[in-house]
Amino acid sequence: EECTIRELPLGEEIIAVKHSQSVLEALTLLQENDIRSLGVLDDTNDRFLGLVTVFDIMTFICFRAYDIEQIPEEICATQSLSTPISNVVSVFHSETNRIWHFHDSQPIHKVFEPFSSGVHQAVVISSDNKFKFMSQHDLVKYFCSAKALASKVSQSLEEIGFGSSPELPCTPVESSQSALYAFRKMELCNYTALPVLDSNGKVVATISASDVRSISTDTISCVLHPILTFLKTIHGQIPSPLTCLSSENLSTIMQTLIDSHHRHVWVVDNEGKLINVVTLSDIIDYCTGDK
Repeated sequence: EECTIRELPLGEEIIAVKHSQSVLEALTLLQENDIRSLGVLDDTNDRFLGLVTVFDIMTFICFRAYDIEQIPEEICATQSLSTPISNVVSVFHSETNRIWHFHDSQPIHKVFEPFSSGVHQAVVISSDNKFKFMSQHDLVKYFCSAKALASKVSQSLEEIGFGSSPELPCTPVESSQSALYAFRKMELCNYTALPVLDSNGKVVATISASDVRSISTDTISCVLHPILTFLKTIHGQIPSPLTCLSSENLSTIMQTLIDSHHRHVWVVDNEGKLINVVTLSDIIDYCTGDK
């Protein structure tokens, strides 16, 4: 008998703001609670209008004012923090603008299609009318313990076809480029993380949309720094990139992604040069497909 969504251990209730509340209020809630996404409700508190992230807000009030090739000497907010958060929701993004929602009584296969095509999270409505997030992580964690998938995920990335790619789905950035350049590239390419390469083409770091959670409108000028300097500024040190070899088993990669709360792993060769990327979407697509 198929598992229903309610059998998955989901997190706390979604933290939300009303659509008339300000960008500043939303940003404060996101940063105080150290969460990736915030729900935006209508004034009656019973309908989700959208989801919003710190990256959405920073792009709206600042980043999008700058062309990707532009190298500004200084950077500042071009939109007021008193702007209603509904203005942000109406602009962004294919991911946060459309809300996928499910009831917890539905079978788990209902989430397979959106999650395998790049949707990172959905809203789950419980029988007592509470709203929770279900993420790609929750589903891949479930797959890690699914006995029916054991043989499928025991294969190496190379055997599955993740081991090599003539055309990368994401374009890397060079460590000498600014963090602002990387964030503009993420926005334009609709990608939430990018591999950072040194002058020899080796993967030395990852810059992701979630790095924006550590900056405020007062410290936003740090995005003008080269990527590695920016990462060191916000993290205290440069976090090691999550990389793997194509000879590693998918099951190991899945567990690593779950344990580290990453959505991407960079597949590298023996010299650390980028070959491919494997995402949670790829894993869900493979686990739920006929391959």
